[in-house]
Amino acid sequence: MLSVVILAAKGILRRKARSIPVILIIATAVFSAHLVIGFIQGSLYGLQFGIVHGGTGHVQIGQPEQFKGYTDGGIDNTINPTQYAEVLKLLEGSSSQVFAEINVGGLASNGYKTVPFSGLGLDVSADTRLRRTIAPIVAGKGLRNSDTEEFRATIGQTLAEQLSFDVGDTITLLTTTKQNAINAIDLTIVGIVSTGNRFSDAVFVEMPLANMQYLLDTDDVSRLVLYDDSINDITAFAVDLNARLNAPMVARTWREVEPIYDQLRRSNMSQFGVLSGILSLVVFISLLSAISASILERKSQIGVLRALGMRRRAISGMFLCEGLLLSVIGAGIGLLLSLLVSIYLDNASIMLPPPPSQNVGVPLIVFWNASFAVWISLAVMVIASSAAMVTAGESRLKFDCGLELDS
Repeated sequence: MLSVVILAAKGILRRKARSIPVILIIATAVFSAHLVIGFIQGSLYGLQFGIVHGGTGHVQIGQPEQFKGYTDGGIDNTINPTQYAEVLKLLEGSSSQVFAEINVGGLASNGYKTVPFSGLGLDVSADTRLRRTIAPIVAGKGLRNSDTEEFRATIGQTLAEQLSFDVGDTITLLTTTKQNAINAIDLTIVGIVSTGNRFSDAVFVEMPLANMQYLLDTDDVSRLVLYDDSINDITAFAVDLNARLNAPMVARTWREVEPIYDQLRRSNMSQFGVLSGILSLVVFISLLSAISASILERKSQIGVLRALGMRRRAISGMFLCEGLLLSVIGAGIGLLLSLLVSIYLDNASIMLPPPPSQNVGVPLIVFWNASFAVWISLAVMVIASSAAMVTAGESRLKFDCGLELDS
């Protein structure tokens, strides 16, 4: 076996003009595949981080109607104070942070012009610095850092432009209460927010939970948002929580609340599958060509080896070893290059152009995943083995010397 490997290595070294291009093709394919999967993973991680810490949380608790599509179950399917206390008691002693919120739609006005708004009332303590990395303040302060104690709000940048609002101005909100009455509230604008989405910015209004409850004339809340970075299996946690919650309350994971994550994940992985198929075909054809040319160029050497008693199976194994060695060298170079490039990109702080409907660029994140490096390397070795076996099998090692190598 060792002699076969040595002969394969010598064959690669003797034919550098053929070996080097094949190695470079394999390295490029592995580099491209690993960089693409790293980019997909980085993008999905960024999306997950934005969804969870942008206000969705790891788990949300509410009535089932609250999670039916994007409809506003806000003021008709709520959690009352007694149910809220039950949930807090259920999570007592855990590391989970629970914040209440209530949402409603209505009309916003500056006294001269009226436009629709989508309002969210939340615990002021939930307006953390981490949350503001997702929806940064472009003017003024957040709800938590504001000096104004009551009747305050942060609004979207586009909404502020539509109504000619600035920090310190007063916005009037009008909506229907839980009892189907009409109520209004005046709030001091303490901050202007950019969510990154111009459509969301056009209706965005946030205020303290107490202000929203005053506007809706209720003590209820729409949902309870739970944050807990220590949870390893969020699905299992939600299943256990559902088993302990009293009806009609249910728990939903962030992926169930925001299905866009799984939709984008499936789309990205489908695109990666197509790219991987193309790269695999290129590597297969390159190795097929290189090994086939190597066999034809080494007729005399193979004839001598057969004359010395080497069986056809051993000679075929020599070409198989050549394919594997080429794939190992190429894969190693490709993975090393992908590691260096990912390290550079992580430190370069490169911003990508804004996605469709967004007005803020997103950072370029590329992960280097050791498990994917192993799988990609194994895939390349399988392709190399297949190319070597196909070449040796089709040629049947027949040469001008008239020697047929039977197994």
